[in-house]
Amino acid sequence: MRGPLHQETLIADLPAHKQAWEATVQRIFLFPDQEPGPIHPEKEFLVIFQGKDPRWIVPNRSRAALPVFQSWRPYGTKTRVQWAGVVAACRWNALVLLPGIKKTRAQCNLAYWAEHIQNVHSGWDILGHIGNPSPTQKAILFFLDRHSIPAVAKIPLTEAAATAILNEAAVLRRMRKKHIVPEVVFEDPERGIAAQSWVAGQPAARRFGEEHLDFLLRLSCEGHSARLSMYRDGMIALLQKLPWQKLEWQQIEAAVSLLDNEEDLPAFTEHRDFAPWNIRRLSDGSITLIDWEWAIEQGLPWLDVCRYFYIQDYLFQESKNVWELLKSHPLLRKYASGCGLSARAIRGLTAYYLLRSLHEDVNSGEKERAQYIFRQVQSLLQQK
Repeated sequence: MRGPLHQETLIADLPAHKQAWEATVQRIFLFPDQEPGPIHPEKEFLVIFQGKDPRWIVPNRSRAALPVFQSWRPYGTKTRVQWAGVVAACRWNALVLLPGIKKTRAQCNLAYWAEHIQNVHSGWDILGHIGNPSPTQKAILFFLDRHSIPAVAKIPLTEAAATAILNEAAVLRRMRKKHIVPEVVFEDPERGIAAQSWVAGQPAARRFGEEHLDFLLRLSCEGHSARLSMYRDGMIALLQKLPWQKLEWQQIEAAVSLLDNEEDLPAFTEHRDFAPWNIRRLSDGSITLIDWEWAIEQGLPWLDVCRYFYIQDYLFQESKNVWELLKSHPLLRKYASGCGLSARAIRGLTAYYLLRSLHEDVNSGEKERAQYIFRQVQSLLQQK
């Protein structure tokens, strides 16, 4: 695999040079062949920033971005109001009038995309999005013609992102046999690039409903089972590599002991980022999921449930007793019953989710989130 456009080439020079963001935009649109030249047409873009980082690279005809922007729903009140202003400005092709918007020009490597995506030509608009810095940071290009969104392409900005993008493509190819999920348009294993179809749908509310329950239950892997105890040794080996104080390690060992469960559990495909921002509500009222990059096939049940409630409690600072909510929620009782999960299995699965999240957060330097997860581990140990 050729190396991706590394994260450090994107953001390292931003404080040093006020025009570094323009180089970032240029690299994204010229990828994977980053040499500008006459074969790459130049297009005008408007750039929306998040802090100092470019976040959205919008075609000069900003109205073209409406289908994508209308599917995007910020959940904070202030951010939602600001985003409504962006959508309104795009509707009137007036995005350039908003404060903080920058104009730029970038050459686009249309030759590469035309080779893989049917009917791509210079008349198409392209909307870019650069993800937040993370171990799997990526850029997304939305290809827009006058009447539809024919393809959504993902470009890796780190080595780990390339692996995640190709994992998603493999999972989606198998998932489409049973679910309405994006269709893989093409994948380029050498460069870690993949493109998929656009899923037209409305943003989902944060409430967990019957449609969420139905989708999760349909992720079961018929004819396959899993045991929580099989994950114990691997988890403790990962956690032992990290620095802990003595009291912290005692509590971690106590949580790991909850994985000593030999029950046969139904195997499930785990999305791993089952959260409102990755859910689309379809016209018939059902839901589907996007962003399957972290997905695990034939994994454990219940973990997507944990993700849904714990990540929202953390991000929205709700300070709920999440473990008590998981035990008492009527729809989650139906999930447990439908999967044949005992109370002991649910507690062990919740412990596994928290321990895995704790390892990931400590390992990636997410100190505040790691502290939150550790408090949730303590809460789980205190309550039977």
